[in-house]
Amino acid sequence: MSVERAAAERTKRPYGRSRRDLAEAAIREIERRGFAATTVEDIAAAAGYSPRTFFRQFSSKEDVVFFDLPDILSRLEALLDAPPKSAWRAVSAILMDNCERWESEGQELAQHRTALIHREPALYVRFLEVCQEWEEVIARIFAAERRQDPATDLPSRVLAGSVVAACRVALRVWVAEPTVSLAGHMRAGLDVIEPRRRR
Repeated sequence: MSVERAAAERTKRPYGRSRRDLAEAAIREIERRGFAATTVEDIAAAAGYSPRTFFRQFSSKEDVVFFDLPDILSRLEALLDAPPKSAWRAVSAILMDNCERWESEGQELAQHRTALIHREPALYVRFLEVCQEWEEVIARIFAAERRQDPATDLPSRVLAGSVVAACRVALRVWVAEPTVSLAGHMRAGLDVIEPRRRR
């Protein structure tokens, strides 16, 4: 594709599309080359963008694979500003929606992404960092409902850790058992936690 045609194609893309384009290219390139051997330049070229565009969207090569997860964190943080009637239901709904969206735009790509996260150590480390960010915010949401200090409220922190663990386990099990949807695995995980939460 010529430089002129590539530039014309980019002007037609919807706003925000570059994040997904870069993520899809990254997944393909990392699968083909391996994480260490794949450069930002490789990813940008494969997606039809410049490295400058890449770094306007992402701060690191790891973050491109998690292109949509900052949106989930923002939705969770919004619950701190507008406390819901039920923290459990609100948090569960956001995480279930994330599972549905994870595979909604192409199950094959979603499964490749999930497998890469668990196979590539650098990506798995970043994934655990994302999980820790979610856990901290969710603990604050649960503690706010209980009117407790999130730093010391053990029930809120245990429940938050359990919910995020359900996300992690659902993703891992989905790689091994893709005939059940990711949302189905997530719901099964939440169902394990739900009776114990009410005790």
